[in-house]
Amino acid sequence: MDHAETFLLNAQNYSEDQRKQIKHKLSNLKSEIKQTIRRKMTSEELSFATHVKLRSEGKADASNVIRNLSKSPNRAKKYRKALIESQKEQIQQLTPVEALSMFVEAGLSRKQYDIIRNFNKKSYPCYTILQNAKKDCYPVQESYRITATCAEVNLQDVLNHTASRLLLSLTEVTQQNLNFSVQTAKLYVELYPWHPMTPTLHKILFHGSFIIEKALLPIEMMSEEAAEARNKHFRLYRQNYARKFSREPTPRKTTKPFLKETIEMLLPAETLNQSDSSDDQDLGEETVESSDEPWMSSSE
Repeated sequence: MDHAETFLLNAQNYSEDQRKQIKHKLSNLKSEIKQTIRRKMTSEELSFATHVKLRSEGKADASNVIRNLSKSPNRAKKYRKALIESQKEQIQQLTPVEALSMFVEAGLSRKQYDIIRNFNKKSYPCYTILQNAKKDCYPVQESYRITATCAEVNLQDVLNHTASRLLLSLTEVTQQNLNFSVQTAKLYVELYPWHPMTPTLHKILFHGSFIIEKALLPIEMMSEEAAEARNKHFRLYRQNYARKFSREPTPRKTTKPFLKETIEMLLPAETLNQSDSSDDQDLGEETVESSDEPWMSSSE
């Protein structure tokens, strides 16, 4: 019926008055068909037919809604109430930190804040919660001592408190930085598979967020001295061991080219003990081999 109506109304051979007459007749025909269907069929049959038709068209959610509504008349009220509630704007309450930030930046007094909160209590927490949030911004009372003659402050407690507050505020930023680094690394590999990634870029993309989270460094920044020392170490390694023509002719042990200080910095204590024991075993084997060869033994 809809296709026939569209075809007739879009035809070029009809005038505007003829199109109006056709539209009026088609609407009357539709109403007659609907009345005939309502007289011959019950509401249960119509709902079941609608449920089956929607499911055959792949509209499973709409089909389930029709089936649930037809089972009980009380479910229609629940569906309607849930729909109205979902269409309303969800008012989110400010967190204690956000409300305290607004309170401090605006320079409000308690009376002014209470007046603002009376207009919208769902958005602003009560003043007692702000007081508790403000107490969390200060270090513990045991970290400082004030008397009539002196004032003492434990700087370590103050630094620990500052670090913990920074971690709370930078958690979302660190996660966003991690997601950005992973996406950038994937894009780099897809676009430039033929070009090796530099050590500095690899360190920032794959370990930058963890360094920032654990070492409290600024976002996407590392210590200049540490980065320069790392790059220098990689250059020396490529020059002395990796390249073919610039390799130094001196016989060095290439199995463990890293310095002892570097290994102590990178590996935990247990691994260091195991590596020291393995080095002692290798040294003992080399001593035995040298004793078997007379030209390498010391002259008596």
